[in-house]
Amino acid sequence: AIQACDKGLEWKRAIGLLERMKQDGMQPDAVVYNYVISACSNGGQWEASVKLLQEMITNRSPKPKMSTYCTVIRACGNNGEWEKALGVVTSMESSGLKAEQPVLESLVLALRDCG
Repeated sequence: AIQACDKGLEWKRAIGLLERMKQDGMQPDAVVYNYVISACSNGGQWEASVKLLQEMITNRSPKPKMSTYCTVIRACGNNGEWEKALGVVTSMESSGLKAEQPVLESLVLALRDCG
């Protein structure tokens, strides 16, 4: 259902389903978070994408994947928020993760999209 929300640009519903999973005692994995973050990104909700990434980092579970960072960076770039995109990479590196090629490519695209 969450994957369908991503494809249908139903970011509010995706967030609602994620919250429902947590209320029901389920532990959503990184794949679930990635779909919700992608739905937010596709819906132009870069702030929600950043917030969900921060939730993953703060809770230390599930651990964000490289694709998670890429999606959030693209969400920021698609909405003209190049500073936020750069901040995602900076926070990633300050938490001990190396920004690998996919992340750097997402950052370059985000910067290009911001003009």
